[in-house]
Amino acid sequence: MSAPDAQWRTPEVGGISGGAGTTTVAYLIGGCDVGVVAADGAQQVDVLVTRTTAVSVGWAIGTAGQMVDAPVMAVVADSGDRWPAVVRQRLAMARDNLGVPVLELGWCAPLAASDNPWELLATSVVAGEKWALPARRFRQDLIAALIEAMSARRGASQPTTPPSSIRRTAS
Repeated sequence: MSAPDAQWRTPEVGGISGGAGTTTVAYLIGGCDVGVVAADGAQQVDVLVTRTTAVSVGWAIGTAGQMVDAPVMAVVADSGDRWPAVVRQRLAMARDNLGVPVLELGWCAPLAASDNPWELLATSVVAGEKWALPARRFRQDLIAALIEAMSARRGASQPTTPPSSIRRTAS
């Protein structure tokens, strides 16, 4: 492991509540799933995951705003329905006021029907299966946003390139 690789760490992924999609997002990017984070923002994470309900998005915005370093927010659809207007408005507010990327993962019906959604998602995203293309774009955007955010936190004296294992997942 080279010096830059030794200084890079695995992104921590936390959820605003159980069932938010934290494990799926962590598995998708090779991150560490830390479970549900405290609403007071005391537990710092790199990615904060929420579902597309008004209350969950509101909690996520409040929690992210209290963290020392605002996390990248990942919003996971809780159904195939159109997202409520209030959710869209709150996400726009978060983008404007938190100054962090807010990335959206739409509904993937095959995942909901799978006994092992993480394996199915990882296999399908890497293989480029048509149904998984939105998840693949989400993954690429999330990894890029994490690299930028984590590099900015490190400062100019720290490496801005992740280790090869994280770079490889961006393909």
